[in-house]
Amino acid sequence: MISSSTISELKRIVGSHNIFTEKDRLKDYSTDASSLQYMPEIVIFPEDESQISRIMKLANSYRFPVYPWGAGTGTTGGALPIGGGVVISLKRLDKILRIDSVDMIAEVQPGVITSELQREAEKIGLFYPPDPASSHISTIGGNVAECAGGLRAVKYGVTKDYVLGLRVVLPTGEIIRTGSETKKGVVGYDLTKLIVGSEGTLALITSILLKLIPKPPYRASILLHFKDKTGAIECALNIIRRKIIPTTLEFMDSLSIRAVKISHPYLFKGEIHSLLLIELDGRRAEVEEDVAKIVDIGKKDGVESIKIARREEDIGHIWEARRGLSHSLYNLRPHKISHDVVVPSSKIKELMHFLETLMD
Repeated sequence: MISSSTISELKRIVGSHNIFTEKDRLKDYSTDASSLQYMPEIVIFPEDESQISRIMKLANSYRFPVYPWGAGTGTTGGALPIGGGVVISLKRLDKILRIDSVDMIAEVQPGVITSELQREAEKIGLFYPPDPASSHISTIGGNVAECAGGLRAVKYGVTKDYVLGLRVVLPTGEIIRTGSETKKGVVGYDLTKLIVGSEGTLALITSILLKLIPKPPYRASILLHFKDKTGAIECALNIIRRKIIPTTLEFMDSLSIRAVKISHPYLFKGEIHSLLLIELDGRRAEVEEDVAKIVDIGKKDGVESIKIARREEDIGHIWEARRGLSHSLYNLRPHKISHDVVVPSSKIKELMHFLETLMD
């Protein structure tokens, strides 16, 4: 239990207008996108790094737990206050500090929404690839804390592959900078990689230095319908065997499709058993060459229908189904627990067989 005198000290640091203690307001910070719930004692909204440092020094002295909070979109419970204590919301640290088109880097505060950074980078021909399904509401700080992946991980990797450096506040209140703006930075321990994915357990992130890449000039999406899982999985593996590296390569089975049809009935018509959603990007000629190869592979593996989208509006329509999948599954099974299962490409068939035995 945090004492009233400690609450008073916290108010002196951030101002009384930046602290919630009322139960009805605390409830919003008691659960994330998982089905778990833990009530904090206090929610606090620091406005800068120095305030965070003072909060951490106070927490270290009085031994109360703190939990960094981005947007509460995680599915792993990483931000949840399992021991009560103080939730530190980083929503007020929400500035894009700079985007450098020569060094191709961005420096942002943790409260920046992922899609906002992507839009700003694309205005000057740059690209931030990590693309979690919640990118329109999740924060960069949360993505870093969870090492978020996203649909583009097939080609571009995950968040850790783009974090060059951090400014963080340690549990003692000390402020350190990790990493480097340079392409080569091999001196000392890689503290950046240690902190990325640590879910707020090691430090509280106040600034993030990110690598950007040139924006691909062209992209296309392909939707392939199959009569069963076997054809879809075999097609996916054959695409990889042909050394085609899609931006995204997503499989949806009949249960996933049924869940999406409930919440988005206009997306699919008729009976669909399995499908692949594929996106390609790069130079136009190379993309179109790979589109033709995938169509040929799909036909050999028994595809029933193929839809190709090249306009941004049509591409967005195709991917609406996949981006809404997690929420759609919650509608079908309100108490589902999200899992991120990872296997080598060569083990996908084996994994599908194992999952089928679990469902039986």
